[in-house]
Amino acid sequence: MVRLLWVKRFGVFRRLKVGEGGLSFFIPVLYRLVLEVLAGSVPLGYDCVAFYVESVMFPSPFVEALEHFPLYNFLLVFMNFVIGDAFLTVKVGSVLVSGFLGYSIYRWLKALGFRSNGLYYALLIFFFLPTLRMSWDLHRNCFGLSLALLSMSYLKEGRGKLACFLAFVAGFSHPFAALSIVAMNFGSIFLRRDKAAFLVVFLSCFGMMLTQLPSMFTYVYSQISSSLSRSFIERVVVAYVLGGWLLLPVVPFIKGVRRNFRRLVDGFGFENFWWVFWFFVVSPFFYFSDRFIYMLGIPLGTIVVCNVMLEGDERKQKALFYVIMVSMAAYTSVGMFNTSIPLRYTSEVMRLFEYCRELLDDDSIVLVHRSLLGFALKVGIDPSKIVVVEPYENFTMKMNFSKGVKEVFAVWWLRGKYWEGGHPLVRVFPFLAGSYGLYDIPEDFKIIREGRGFALYVYKRQN
Repeated sequence: MVRLLWVKRFGVFRRLKVGEGGLSFFIPVLYRLVLEVLAGSVPLGYDCVAFYVESVMFPSPFVEALEHFPLYNFLLVFMNFVIGDAFLTVKVGSVLVSGFLGYSIYRWLKALGFRSNGLYYALLIFFFLPTLRMSWDLHRNCFGLSLALLSMSYLKEGRGKLACFLAFVAGFSHPFAALSIVAMNFGSIFLRRDKAAFLVVFLSCFGMMLTQLPSMFTYVYSQISSSLSRSFIERVVVAYVLGGWLLLPVVPFIKGVRRNFRRLVDGFGFENFWWVFWFFVVSPFFYFSDRFIYMLGIPLGTIVVCNVMLEGDERKQKALFYVIMVSMAAYTSVGMFNTSIPLRYTSEVMRLFEYCRELLDDDSIVLVHRSLLGFALKVGIDPSKIVVVEPYENFTMKMNFSKGVKEVFAVWWLRGKYWEGGHPLVRVFPFLAGSYGLYDIPEDFKIIREGRGFALYVYKRQN
């Protein structure tokens, strides 16, 4: 078997007596820490700037917050009591959740029996593109899924009480984590009639339902109806095309899975086989989201990695290692190393918001695109003066909020440059910009201060 020689020769870890479990946490932490340091003061990731900064600075009332599966957000709020800076708190959370995900993958593989090369497999799966995409900004997903993997690990090890507790917390953290636990235990419950697995699933679903009280039925109905209202073809295209392209680097290594399928299924157990089945077949019918494909990267990546190792072809093993490392490096520079907007624009956007703050008075408001919200809050703009323009909303319709005010400000993209929007795909495929709510500002808005990619605009209502 191929071993990570560079890990074995990392003398500093031996001197510090850091075991494989510690390495599975420390190496992802180091990876994300380097990126966050290079990014400066701004947290990497769309959701980090667009949502987490807001939740840290202005925590929602408890009942309202429960409806957004907020355990990770709560932890960030508690961290901020010590750190005292929302941007830095979110950056620290990004680093820690990456390490937690790496460790949970390692523990899960170890529980499945991959002990001698568990660290090697865990790191390959962590640096697999779907996993990296999830770790970029889907930190509630990462946190919930990490808890789910640890729950499954303890269940395999016969530590039922701890497995049940973590399953409950995972369900409380994110609905996808609860659904993953359901999928991972599907075979154990219906084919093996495993009572411990049933209890884990029950507690996970119970944790998920608690977060939706008192609007549980409304939430479930809205999720199912919004999913089924779209055509099956549309669901498959969005879920598998937008998410599935991340699987392309390892497609050549899928060859041989059919030959080793029985050994792979026996090694993983029914529960993990059904996890793959759930994501491939069932998910398009229920939750319309390409995020399921990102989460699929962990079980699918594990099957691919273990299949290559079972074949014993060292050339193929080395090729898999190099493909994952090269694709990781390319994706990091192109996709991961971004905030909600390109890094080169973050300082000018904050300067424009600072200037806007000085101009705001009792008779004015500022329209802020969701991807820029964190920057507006960071510079101290009064939240009561902010009207958020969500990606699915029409800018002109938001002007209805401006009735009764004399001036409407907006920090927006320069005309013709909106395609340099928050999502990396928009810069590669500009025609997708409209899907992310990126467009030119109406002509009625006039520039009062201009940068390289953004400008501060104002609309003065006529008396």
